[in-house]
Amino acid sequence: MHAVRSSLTLVALSLAAAASAQPISTPPAIAQSGNQLPGPLGAVLSAPLLSTPFLSTVEVGLIGGYAAGGSVQVSVSRANLLGPLGVRLSLGRSSGQERVDGQQARRTLLAYGLDATYDFGQPVPGVATSIYGGPRYGQLTLRQGGSGENVTSTGALGLGVGAQVGYLLTNAFSFTAEVGLDQYLGTDEKAASQATPERPGTVFKALLGIKYRF
Repeated sequence: MHAVRSSLTLVALSLAAAASAQPISTPPAIAQSGNQLPGPLGAVLSAPLLSTPFLSTVEVGLIGGYAAGGSVQVSVSRANLLGPLGVRLSLGRSSGQERVDGQQARRTLLAYGLDATYDFGQPVPGVATSIYGGPRYGQLTLRQGGSGENVTSTGALGLGVGAQVGYLLTNAFSFTAEVGLDQYLGTDEKAASQATPERPGTVFKALLGIKYRF
């Protein structure tokens, strides 16, 4: 019995010595991730904010300048939808003064646009360039007289083309310059007075503003 106890003691001492001689190995997942927590929790905590592929190329723009008068335009675009091709929705409002039948009239144009965009990337580091083109719908309203009692409203379909250049201020914000040309084709007249309605015609745009990319 004493011999059996001695043998067990020797076996235990041998196992302890072997265990102390082996180096402690780090699991590959922890070794490769450094201080990052392993597993799904670590992946969630280390993921960048708004890293969804769809949102990563969605841009919201606010620009202003000249487009048949003083103009403001808002847009939402999705770049790189199919390679360099993307899509953009825009709404612009322009206003100015003109004379109609010898009277001063206020001219307001609402322009709705749906464009396909083509992104050229950054030919110069920090400067992004793109072109766009697509259908337009413009609604022109003329208000004559100080109280605006004589109102003429005209709607027309058209086509628009243009180009944008953006200077990257940060990873999200960019300063944007845009030039474009909208040509309205036909008319859909709704007149509330005897003044002759007119279609929006040709509208040249020169706009400056900012864009935010999610």
